[in-house]
Amino acid sequence: MEYINLLIERGLGNFIDRRTDEELLKDDMYIQMMEQAELIKERLYETGLSETQESIVDDYVAALFDASERACRVAYVTCLKDIVRF
Repeated sequence: MEYINLLIERGLGNFIDRRTDEELLKDDMYIQMMEQAELIKERLYETGLSETQESIVDDYVAALFDASERACRVAYVTCLKDIVRF
């Protein structure tokens, strides 16, 4: 795991982000999912949440997103390591 952290810290994460963004912007399903997420967010804020409640929801979603992004990076680097081993 230290090796994976080192690769991510040394900029592999930026490379992964650029490549992922390029592909995601071409993916119709991803675009549709993001549009749907935005609609759900609008509906959520229309329910009359307090600023504190909105902040908690935003923090929760951000934490889930960060964990998911980390998982994707680790999976990507793990695949690279496996490819190099073969």
